[in-house]
Amino acid sequence: MTDQQQLQVLQLLTELGTLVRDQRSEIAQLRQDQQNLGQRVDGSLTDFGRRLSLAEARSAVSAAMGIQTAPVQPAVAIPPQVNAVAAPPVIKANLSAPTGTMAQPRYHVQAASPGLAMLSALDVSGGEAQQLPVAPGDSIPGWGKVVSISQRGTEWVVKTDHGLIQ
Repeated sequence: MTDQQQLQVLQLLTELGTLVRDQRSEIAQLRQDQQNLGQRVDGSLTDFGRRLSLAEARSAVSAAMGIQTAPVQPAVAIPPQVNAVAAPPVIKANLSAPTGTMAQPRYHVQAASPGLAMLSALDVSGGEAQQLPVAPGDSIPGWGKVVSISQRGTEWVVKTDHGLIQ
């Protein structure tokens, strides 16, 4: 091989080495970009799942609010009457209040999905006052921190530090 040919081969090898080096750095950058994008997508999916659960709970609340239900009546003894056909049914509220206190607000699980529940605060007359979306870790006034939200049969139960809300 002539000196000129050897010089051309060395130049080609240098160019090839430069191309390989550049390609390796581009691949490393692409891997880093892919990892960053994966973390952003995971965060977005988590946020989307939370928002979807909240939307489902709100939809369930709206659907439940559209259903006409009988008002909650206190359980009282009805005096026997001679001509009475049948006593009206007694409807009990589906609540589990913590023991030992009457000053705590009362809540009812209006709607729920895994990890999210919509509570309705009941006023003193037994009617629904305000709604409160909760998730595990949230604090409910008078009940403490939400420990879990689970389904028992057809009912949803919100377990708190100070009792169960059904």
